[in-house]
Amino acid sequence: MPWPDPGEVPRYLANRLLGEHDWARAKLAPFSLRVIAVDVGPLHARWTVAEDGTLAPATADTAADLQLAISPLSVPALVTVGVLGFVA
Repeated sequence: MPWPDPGEVPRYLANRLLGEHDWARAKLAPFSLRVIAVDVGPLHARWTVAEDGTLAPATADTAADLQLAISPLSVPALVTVGVLGFVA
């Protein structure tokens, strides 16, 4: 049995949020077909911005237009700010 894609849960959550905010999808839509790569420690995820402003999976061999490297130690603070709206 293959390992699940580590980018699937964050992509699902991002698309849930984007589904509730038309303005955010409108801001992302001009960047359609661009690839975002996110590295958190040993986990790597790649997404393509779809024409409707949501995120779709991208293949690992696709060149990234934006590369984000996040320390695993920073994830709790990022989630706290994103979910609760303030810095703990």
